[in-house]
Amino acid sequence: LLIEGEKVYVNKGNLAVHSPMFNVMFYGGFAEKNKKEIELKDIDRQWTRQSIFSTSRIDSRFRL
Repeated sequence: LLIEGEKVYVNKGNLAVHSPMFNVMFYGGFAEKNKKEIELKDIDRQWTRQSIFSTSRIDSRFRL
């Protein structure tokens, strides 16, 4: 993901399991399905990082 100009490395499958929005985005008929990098606009980077770590159980020792 690209959020506020910073790349955030995440697993699409993990995001999709925990978020209906990401599930549709990655596995539906949207253009993001085949993209390796997806820019999220009008999203706060710090809030998004906290949300990703708290819902997808990604090991927070890895730097975003």
